[in-house]
Amino acid sequence: MSNFYVYQLRLKNSESPFYIGKGKGVRVYQHMMPSLLKQKSHKNNVIRVAMSEGIEVMSEILFDGLTEEQAHAKEIELIAFYGRRVNGGCLTNATDGGEGVSGYTPSEKTRDAIRKTRIGKKHTEETKAKMSASKSNTSEETKAKMSKSRKGLLHSDEHKIGIKYAHWDRNPAWKIADSLYNSWLEHGRPGRTRMSEIHEGIRVDKIVRCFKEGWVPTQDELWNVYKLKKENRNDD
Repeated sequence: MSNFYVYQLRLKNSESPFYIGKGKGVRVYQHMMPSLLKQKSHKNNVIRVAMSEGIEVMSEILFDGLTEEQAHAKEIELIAFYGRRVNGGCLTNATDGGEGVSGYTPSEKTRDAIRKTRIGKKHTEETKAKMSASKSNTSEETKAKMSKSRKGLLHSDEHKIGIKYAHWDRNPAWKIADSLYNSWLEHGRPGRTRMSEIHEGIRVDKIVRCFKEGWVPTQDELWNVYKLKKENRNDD
């Protein structure tokens, strides 16, 4: 039955998706359920941080009216297009896509395509032709949006912040890293134990380690953007 679709999750303040998935029915909207958000995953981390910051998570269906096998193939294609964060892309997906649910058993051709995607082998001429045909069915508007997102991805401040956003937000020390760095210099570059005594109540273990490795907050463009956004948000 052609009742499957492929969807993306993205933050309202970003053009780039952070998750690509496939499903049917209400699947696209289930990611916001509290019971599912309790599970540990990079995707859920992004959603939880966004909710705490008042940023809307957009659930958008990109392709519908698909068979399950078509949905799997399109999911694999889009994940490959945007790339996973572990490979320098923007997606929090744990895999390259194509995993089965709903009792789905992929065909041998689909399983072969998945294997080739994962181990980096070249596609056969037949697979290339099918991929080309699949891409030709993508609307010009959709391709333009995908291209725009991809081109701006690596240079987007929002994307750069997203990589470390959740990590820095877990500890208020990162928000005052410049002040802590100056204090660290003034006290003769002490170790973590001494800095913890000087700044009682602040978790400085990881940040002091970064200082010792040569990290200077004010010289880090990513951190400067992060601080600026925090200050602007506090002024609102």
